[in-house]
Amino acid sequence: MLNLPHRRISTVVTALIVLTSAIFGMVVAWQAPGLERYGRDWLVRLRGPVPVSGEIAIVSIDDSSLRKLGRFPWPRSVMARAVDAISAGQPKAIALDLLLTDPGTPADDQALADAIGRARNVILGAELADRGTYGGEAQWLMPLPLLAAQAAGTGHVNVGAESDGSARQVLVEQSDDAGNTIRALPVETFRIGNRIPSESVVDGSNEVVIGPRAIPVDMATNPLRGVAHVRRATRMAIDYAGPSGAFAAQQYSVAELLDGKLAPGALRGKYVLVGSTAASLGERFASPFTHYSDAQGNQHGASIPGVEVLANALNTIVRGQFYSEMPELPVFISTALAAWLMLALLSVSQARRGVLRHSAAMLLGLALVLACWSFRPWWQRWSHLAQPVSPVWRRAPSRPAQGSTVESPACSNPCGASAQLHLPMQWLNPSWP
Repeated sequence: MLNLPHRRISTVVTALIVLTSAIFGMVVAWQAPGLERYGRDWLVRLRGPVPVSGEIAIVSIDDSSLRKLGRFPWPRSVMARAVDAISAGQPKAIALDLLLTDPGTPADDQALADAIGRARNVILGAELADRGTYGGEAQWLMPLPLLAAQAAGTGHVNVGAESDGSARQVLVEQSDDAGNTIRALPVETFRIGNRIPSESVVDGSNEVVIGPRAIPVDMATNPLRGVAHVRRATRMAIDYAGPSGAFAAQQYSVAELLDGKLAPGALRGKYVLVGSTAASLGERFASPFTHYSDAQGNQHGASIPGVEVLANALNTIVRGQFYSEMPELPVFISTALAAWLMLALLSVSQARRGVLRHSAAMLLGLALVLACWSFRPWWQRWSHLAQPVSPVWRRAPSRPAQGSTVESPACSNPCGASAQLHLPMQWLNPSWP
């Protein structure tokens, strides 16, 4: 009986240590997202490259195409021939990762417009850019009206690099200061390729539903309140299939395309992205595989072209394998379990079995809470059968973008403000539709 107060004190001290450690871990995760990003990248590299979807192909403006067709930008009659050649291969959709904002010669512009009209499944690129200095008015750089009138859709090509230069997420929707909203090019490509009407896309509170895909998104906690409605950032995490060149088996140059060297059926039924991979064109980004070493010890330190970033985003949607943010309660419990395990090991090493027995009760309680929490996704999945669905309509916020070169491969970093809207994901949590 004399040992009872001592045991209670030991139990209380153990509980306080576990609770303090869990709170400290949560604070570190909130205040130092860089540590979390590096840990997440390490897990992706540990998983290693995965096969890409066979439904995606890249037609690249590469160095061999520049040597054969001359410096870029080419006359739009060349792009018209490329669109006709791709369309002849019967793809699902053709996405142009290019900015076609300024007029060329009337004959060339009309030739490209006619080619886009004949294909009937071309998505043009747009970019959100600042007017003037950083933080100024954000406006869309839109394709020429002549070309947009013939296109099946328009998608933005802004790629948000984080503070370390890595492009881990893509904004599913983005708006200018006037509230004009455009979906990301990979999202529009998937929608057009599957013939999903634009009005059928549902923007929910934590997901965007596009036909057969429910894309989990991270919402900004500080919405930008406009005149008419609230706009939130909807960011989709990109599941990179591998380092730069992951789509090499399904990548063809424009020169090969125009020379008729593609195998029959190479583009049939595929989402085709047209963009630059040449060293002298376009922007490049870091990815989780930038410092990847394969099984043979080869280093893959090359940055990834913008068109491959968009291809990886499209591959994430097509494969239906998404990463979503882990709720804070399991993170708290996991941190507490790690602290308890450390105390348990110390107790065993000091032969203090009493502390171990008493703290085991806390472990059991935490395990029960975690087990109950694990049934929450199952209950949410089935509870909709008894309750009506009331989607919460959201809009993406206006975000400034860096300036861009007109009619250049158009994949750009929207702004340094991406760090303000970054929502750190607590762990890699694959979510299957």
